[in-house]
Amino acid sequence: MTERHIHNPLQNSLQNPHVSEFLDSVCREVRAKEMHSDIREELLGHLEDRVEQLVEAEGKSEKEAIAEAIKQMGNPVEIGESLHKVHRPKTDWGLLLFVGAIVIIAIVSLLLLHSTLLNSKWGNNFATVKAIIATIAIAIMFSIAFLNYRRLLHLSSLVYMLTVGLMLASLMFGPQINGMKGWLFIGRIISFNVKDMIPYLLIIAAAGMIHRQKSLGSGKSFPADKKPVAEIMILFKELALFVLVPGFFFLEVYSLVPLLIYAMGLTILLAASGRFKLILALTGSLAVLTVKLVWFHDERFPYIGERLTSFLYRDTDAGYATKQSINAISSAGLWGKGWGIPSESLALPYFYSEMLFPYLIHSLGWVFGAAIVSVVLLFVTRMIKTGMKLRDEYAKLLTIGLTGLFGVQFVWNFVMCLGFLPIMGFSLPLINLTSLSLFEFAVVGLLLSIFRRKDMMSSSLQGEQAV
Repeated sequence: MTERHIHNPLQNSLQNPHVSEFLDSVCREVRAKEMHSDIREELLGHLEDRVEQLVEAEGKSEKEAIAEAIKQMGNPVEIGESLHKVHRPKTDWGLLLFVGAIVIIAIVSLLLLHSTLLNSKWGNNFATVKAIIATIAIAIMFSIAFLNYRRLLHLSSLVYMLTVGLMLASLMFGPQINGMKGWLFIGRIISFNVKDMIPYLLIIAAAGMIHRQKSLGSGKSFPADKKPVAEIMILFKELALFVLVPGFFFLEVYSLVPLLIYAMGLTILLAASGRFKLILALTGSLAVLTVKLVWFHDERFPYIGERLTSFLYRDTDAGYATKQSINAISSAGLWGKGWGIPSESLALPYFYSEMLFPYLIHSLGWVFGAAIVSVVLLFVTRMIKTGMKLRDEYAKLLTIGLTGLFGVQFVWNFVMCLGFLPIMGFSLPLINLTSLSLFEFAVVGLLLSIFRRKDMMSSSLQGEQAV
């Protein structure tokens, strides 16, 4: 919306009690307060045109022209109600449908696992705990969906600092589980998988910090002779904040999978924001890290080379999981082997976590597997397409970055279980219900919030990101 210059006879129209009363009456009906300034400017422009026409063409006085123009505009309450329908938050029912389908798949997987593990040492506790997690996660998702996502923008630096604080706390005070760090415990019962939460927190922080840096001009405010130096300094600052610090943490907790998920998600975010120099720096850092781990045998990851190539040698011990995954899928048939397959008869390792996908196909068949892939790909594709059309640059970066994290995990898990990528601990987000699901559904709630408010962006925000 372009700025209009208000001149005679409406140059003092905002002080005119009749005009002010009309605009106030309209805005009272519009709950989206951030749109009030735009609405006032737009209506004032229409009033200006009508008053000018009445004064010049019909020879009316200013007072008469203003009164007549307001009358011609119509009932302010009806105008306000109409504008409220345009600018109110709108639920994206298509997206919610896909989210609902994913929740149904998660519940089916929970019930299926319960039937398999019923007579195991986990027994009924497994289903009870998972059901509680699912209920709380869905409640969190809907609670966040009704909040204003833009409040996070001004908290981006704080989110980053809190994330670094969580990293340090897990390194200093967290226990080591299965040879890895990255957990925090509250008491003896409640635990937080910090290392798997970090990619989401970092993407949320990076989206806001990169957007604000872009709004400031990325060195444009510096004199021409100092601009190249300023841009290099900004590049190194972002490299340190978003690449080196997270990379150090993930290596210290002996966890490469979250590092890989974060690196791919960050690459997608940087591509959406046009930060191609930082992408090159990130790619170079990952290349150096790969060479160090594979060829120089880092003692923290003694079998990394074997793990990365195990899917190519399925008849070896290292390729056992890949072979069993392929066997479980190929032997399923259209409708699977049914419910309640005893865990003892399953030759599929980790069927309750990273091998959940082949387990579901083995039990419920190729048709169900195709349904899972279709729902997930449609969900991710819709998120990306809608995200690219968002007028709010910050919302766009959040959507693309967070959807990228989900997409990377889904696609890797599918392809991994089919035997075309190494098995490295990629689980199905949202579907594989764990304590991390609470955070994953919170992220979905944030995305729903973005899509609910996508038609509520004022011109002041558009101006902010056009700087």
